[in-house]
Amino acid sequence: MYILTKADKNNIRNLFEITADTLSDIQSLPTDREKIRAGSTCICIEDSSVWILGNDYEWHQL
Repeated sequence: MYILTKADKNNIRNLFEITADTLSDIQSLPTDREKIRAGSTCICIEDSSVWILGNDYEWHQL
């Protein structure tokens, strides 16, 4: 399961900060260009990894 923790950071529409419980949750994160903006981030609790949505609209581990 994941949860949206912050939306519209710095008044940029659809830029989100997300927290995921497990690595498997990363695969279910949104990637729809109409709903989420590249540069959105996700922190995974399971392994403390940080992910960012790239301009290719895929999630990449930092």
